[in-house]
Amino acid sequence: MKFTERGFVKIAATWETNLEDRRRVHLIFEVSDSGVGIPPQRQSVIFEPFVQADAARDAERQGTGLGLSIVKRLTEAMGGTVGVESTVGRGSTFRVHFPDVEISAKLPISDRQADDKDVNFDDFLPARILVVDDNATNRDLIAGMFSRSQHTLFFAENGREAVDMMVREKPEIVFMDVRMPSMDGREALLEIRQRQGFEVLPVIALTASSLLDEENVMRRTFSGYIRKPFGRRQIYDELIHYLPKQGSIIAPESAPANGTALPDAPPVAPLGPAEATRLHRDLQRLLKDRWPNVRDSLAIGETTAFAREVSAIAAGDPALEEYGRDLERYAQTFSLIELERKVDQFPKLVEAATQSKS
Repeated sequence: MKFTERGFVKIAATWETNLEDRRRVHLIFEVSDSGVGIPPQRQSVIFEPFVQADAARDAERQGTGLGLSIVKRLTEAMGGTVGVESTVGRGSTFRVHFPDVEISAKLPISDRQADDKDVNFDDFLPARILVVDDNATNRDLIAGMFSRSQHTLFFAENGREAVDMMVREKPEIVFMDVRMPSMDGREALLEIRQRQGFEVLPVIALTASSLLDEENVMRRTFSGYIRKPFGRRQIYDELIHYLPKQGSIIAPESAPANGTALPDAPPVAPLGPAEATRLHRDLQRLLKDRWPNVRDSLAIGETTAFAREVSAIAAGDPALEEYGRDLERYAQTFSLIELERKVDQFPKLVEAATQSKS
């Protein structure tokens, strides 16, 4: 900041999809300014310790020349790279790039409860939960924990059953026993990750193992880890990372949480000239101002807000209403493949809506 007396300093965070593995992205941070810039001959050395771009300036005499060196060391320690583009008199852009960052299905905010005795699964929005365990006693135990809650549970006895049920029932979260006949939890997880739309589905490992090495493997492989025997508190502490709380700003409002179809809307009268003009104007505004950011980022919060805005302006157009509902559902269930495909359809949908109302 101290080197930019006038103008701006901007910070941006973006990512690029890894087309070979959609569970990972290339993460990019940029810091740009409209300051004095850095001469070309100094750009290759400013990341070295105690080196400054122009030590003759008062602002730089106040520093040690260690800031960029520390940035470089921290970035490289995390497997990333840092570089700079600069023009003297116009400003500089520093760019930090982290390749192949794994996408997490965890929610950005976790307001964990401290009191064990007040665990209430209805703190979360209703969800579809798949429980996979070959032991009937364990399945009954979890069923009892959720018996009076608003959540819908499905049960499978082995990994093969779990994969089939997952495709059919589309749960929001899976509790998976590790040791099972036919197909164990690890094998089931590999197959789940290969299914389109389930690349980042939260799968929590359930195991009786107390070996530290095995626990470390479980934590690296699965979304979460619970050691048997467990109680309501352990289940709650995993759910809090993945299920929205009641009243959450990212909670879906237009689609039922249990995945059932919305009831058919009553017939809507055709739009009049004024309403059609308003719809065209709003759709073009979304296409120009909002859609490019959603397409490029696929950020869950921004996509959810975009989907709700489409739904809000789409009264009287079933295709637009269905599009908004589907887009929000894909965002809320982290179905990244379907989400990207649905976002890409928006320009054609706008064109079709405009032609049909002309």
